[in-house]
Amino acid sequence: MSGFDLVRTSANKFAGIGKMRNLTQLSSDIDSVEHEIERTAVQAGQAINDHVKPSLSYRSGEYAEAYSKSVLRLEKEPLKWSAVKAAVVRVRDAKVRLQRMNTRRQQLERKKAEFEIHYHKIWAHSAACLVMILIGAPLGAIIKKGGLGLPVLISIAFFIISYVINMQCEKYAKQNLLDPFLAMWMSNVVLLPVGLFLMWWAQEEANFFYRNINIVGNKIKLLTSAVARF
Repeated sequence: MSGFDLVRTSANKFAGIGKMRNLTQLSSDIDSVEHEIERTAVQAGQAINDHVKPSLSYRSGEYAEAYSKSVLRLEKEPLKWSAVKAAVVRVRDAKVRLQRMNTRRQQLERKKAEFEIHYHKIWAHSAACLVMILIGAPLGAIIKKGGLGLPVLISIAFFIISYVINMQCEKYAKQNLLDPFLAMWMSNVVLLPVGLFLMWWAQEEANFFYRNINIVGNKIKLLTSAVARF
C-alpha cells in the first residue's frame, strides 16, 4: 500500500459532520451550539439597547430638547425632522443587525438539530434491531404456510415501513418541525406495539399447540393402559 502514496485525511475536516462523530463528541457539539445560541440572544438584546439609547453626540445643545420631549410636541420644525430622521436611521441599523443575528441563530438551530438527530439516531437504530427481532421471530412461528419466503417478505415490508418513517421524521426534524428525539424514535414507537402483539399471538399459538400435545398424550396413555389390561 505504501507504493500508492496514500495520505490520511485529517479528522478536522469532518469535525462539523454529525454522522462522522461518536456519542461523546456529539454531546459536546450540542452543548457548544447551545452556548452559542444563548450568546447570540444576549448580543441581540445588547444590539437593541444600543440602538434604543440616544447617541451622546445628540445630547448637547438644542438636540437635548429633542430627546427630553415627545417628537410631536417639539416647537421647532427643523429640530423635529432631525430627530425623526435620526430615529429612522437607528431603527434601520437595528433592523439590519437583528436580521443578521436572526440568520445566525437559525443556522445554529439547524446545526444543533443535525447533531441531535445523529445523537438519537445511534440509540434508536440500536433499539430498532430488538424491535425487528420482536416482529420477525414470531412471524416464523405464526405463519404456517408459504415456507420461509412469506415471513421474510412480511419482515421486509415492516423494514420498509420503518425506513420511510425514519426518513420523513428526519426531514421534519432538520426543518425544526419535529423534535429530533421524537423523530428518531418514532418508528420504534410505532412498530414496538406490533412486535409485542405478534409475540403474544405466537405465545397463544404455542399454548394451543402444547394443550393439543397434552390431550394427545393423555389419550395415548389411556389407550396403552387399556391394551395392557387385555
